[in-house]
Amino acid sequence: MASLHSLPPELVDEIVNHLDEDEHLALRLTCKDLNFKTHEAHLESKYRMRRVFFVPAGLDNILKISRHPSGVNKRVKHIIFSGTSPYYQAHVTHMRHSPLPTIATESTDSVLSKLELVAHSDLLELQEINRPESGEDTSTLTLAFMNLPGLQSITFQTQLEKPHLSRSEINLFYPSLGLKPGTLIPRDLANIVNNKFERHWGLKNCWHKVMSAAVTAGVNSITSIQNTQVWDESGRDIPLNYFLPAQPRRLTRLRALFTNLRVLDLGLGSYGSSNTTSLKRVTPWLEAVGTRLEVLKLRLVKISQGIATARAINILTLPMLSFLKTIVLKNFSFEVENFKAAIYKCQDTLIDLKISNCDFRDNKDDWFAIFHVLRDRVKGLRSFTLEGWTGSWDVGDEDAPDYVLPDYLSIEGLWALESTECMVRLDFVDASSIIVSRRINQELHAHGGADGFWDSITDGLWKAEARVAATRRRV
Repeated sequence: MASLHSLPPELVDEIVNHLDEDEHLALRLTCKDLNFKTHEAHLESKYRMRRVFFVPAGLDNILKISRHPSGVNKRVKHIIFSGTSPYYQAHVTHMRHSPLPTIATESTDSVLSKLELVAHSDLLELQEINRPESGEDTSTLTLAFMNLPGLQSITFQTQLEKPHLSRSEINLFYPSLGLKPGTLIPRDLANIVNNKFERHWGLKNCWHKVMSAAVTAGVNSITSIQNTQVWDESGRDIPLNYFLPAQPRRLTRLRALFTNLRVLDLGLGSYGSSNTTSLKRVTPWLEAVGTRLEVLKLRLVKISQGIATARAINILTLPMLSFLKTIVLKNFSFEVENFKAAIYKCQDTLIDLKISNCDFRDNKDDWFAIFHVLRDRVKGLRSFTLEGWTGSWDVGDEDAPDYVLPDYLSIEGLWALESTECMVRLDFVDASSIIVSRRINQELHAHGGADGFWDSITDGLWKAEARVAATRRRV
């Protein structure tokens, strides 16, 4: 009968990849042979990806790792900055009558009292670190970044995800509970702690502080920056005013630092009636950090009177980036000539283009012109999606068009091939939908004008009275 000792190293690695930090430790303690075989995998699993909560204990911990004499700082490749605090709101007394398991010989009241004590002290710390003039957290991060030579990616995690705390994280933030390495957390306790208690919101927006620390530290190994945060009542996107006015010296430094950046995925927040000036600052920033960028994903949410609107009409000047393979854009308006120029710039590399809730000044003619550019110039484009581009108009508006473009349009395959299909979906107010399929190359060749093209690929339904009427608002 086979045992772990007799298995090839590749199989042992595959098995231990499914173990958590404490299971790794327990396995290593069984014997010298397994300690030797799993030592590397244990350290890799523990340090390769680190989650950092933006509270003093969390920042001090990543600084400690960066300075550890064992060299584990070189193993840190990915950091996730959590949008939530690891601490629970102090009013947990309502749980005192719940079936909370004990840790060792401690009573339920004892465990809850310790949670309350730490939660209360954290609230004071969180208020301190949230002060705009507080620079201690940025300084701590800068020192940590300076000693993380292998760091490859930074991710800003939404506070809505509320990640479960691991045993080591509970021990870090609640040391009085005594959950030291090797301690098994009772399953019911883990469930209650992670699912039943309400947590404080984390730092409202740590983007500016993290990026400032990375630039100050001179981090030049980053290949991916992702902001998965979505808008909520606390404003979890990146405010446009966080992008400072373009200064040549600053942009030159950004170009030098982010030469390895390949993936950029950002959610931006637009506050007030218009942020055209602020949005213009984003473009030179993108061109500075994106000289070798391959994946660009941008989405804009307009916040008006504390409410996130469905569409943001701010005009984005697209950056001129030569190596883009994937572009995903949501909730922007564009100038058609700028859009064309951006496509020309990456025409030799672009493979995937997805556009959602975006507009041109004249959607009918401008998208028809863009389709010709994509077919004639972007030879490697294999996936194209266009959706959610129907705006609303007031009844009686003289500028209101007499058509509604398709709700969804998808093209999979090379546009130059005669067999490549364009799938179009048109939705109606009665919840019904009609799908029309046409060969895109053939349609672009057959029609010299936008009207004939749209009429053909929609079977004339783009001007259906029921669809047009549904876009008119009563005033």
